[in-house]
Amino acid sequence: MADNVRIPSKKGRKSCYRTHRGSDDYLQSRHIRELFELLTATLVVAAPEDPVQFLVGLLREMIRFRKGKSADAPLLLADHHLAAVFSSYDPAGAGYVTAPQFHDAMKTLGVAGQGSAPVAEEDGRVQKDEFIRTAKDRLLQKLLQCLMPTE
Repeated sequence: MADNVRIPSKKGRKSCYRTHRGSDDYLQSRHIRELFELLTATLVVAAPEDPVQFLVGLLREMIRFRKGKSADAPLLLADHHLAAVFSSYDPAGAGYVTAPQFHDAMKTLGVAGQGSAPVAEEDGRVQKDEFIRTAKDRLLQKLLQCLMPTE
């Protein structure tokens, strides 16, 4: 495979060459793969009739949120989704999950390394409300990482 790829120019712009490494650096520094994963996951969860229109709307919501024109972050999962995830780790309905269950759930949600740690009880139990709060915080951090990449 060639080291350089000619990228066609748009009307009025010069064409350029970008190396494979340069392209990968661009995608990584701007979290493009993560953004596409987030868009795809949100699309699958919502399962809209018109996926293109849904994605256009979602991107508009993301832009409004990034610009500070909306206080509502377009998170992948709503509270009821997170409550269902919690319930799958607490099938007996005890109202809490253990620390290992919590970490496994965060891994399942794709936010294991994001955001704050949960406020757990002395024995390591994480209550349902804290589980949902922490999961939402981590989902928000992941969204922000996609919307406000580092240069």
